[in-house]
Amino acid sequence: MLSLGLAHLLQGVKENARRLEQQGEQVVAELDGTTKSVESLRKQSLQAGRTRRQVRKDLQILRARGDRLWRTVRDLQKGLEDLETEQGTMQQRMNRVLQQVKTLSEPRSGRRTELDISSVKVVMAKQARQLASLTSAVSAQDRMIDRRQKHIDHLEKQASKRLPAALRAESDSDSV
Repeated sequence: MLSLGLAHLLQGVKENARRLEQQGEQVVAELDGTTKSVESLRKQSLQAGRTRRQVRKDLQILRARGDRLWRTVRDLQKGLEDLETEQGTMQQRMNRVLQQVKTLSEPRSGRRTELDISSVKVVMAKQARQLASLTSAVSAQDRMIDRRQKHIDHLEKQASKRLPAALRAESDSDSV
């Protein structure tokens, strides 16, 4: 009877050992799966970190470009205001010259008329030189403003092309 009990006990121990072995194999398989999942998540996290850093860098670059664009726009606006002020000053000068010409061209007596005509010619020649000089300066400023405006347009196009991609990348990295 004792040997029968021992045999029965031994058989129970074998079954328990087999069950424990099967459970151990299942636990090992689950641990392998979990390890692979954790490793995959770690890789995704590293990639998301790299992407986030790149997006932040791109946004800093775009913000710096935007700041430069705004500074350029403000400079152009100030230049335009200065140009308009200068144009107003020129208009006042032209009005004074016209008034002088009108005054000098009024009919007067003989010798005085010859003197007035030569004075008018001198004043008109001087004003013509000043007008030509100012016209040249205004034209140069207009060309500079046109070049800056084209440059601003070009930078805005570049920024608008890059900004949506950078925002999409940031949105994608935030959702991960």
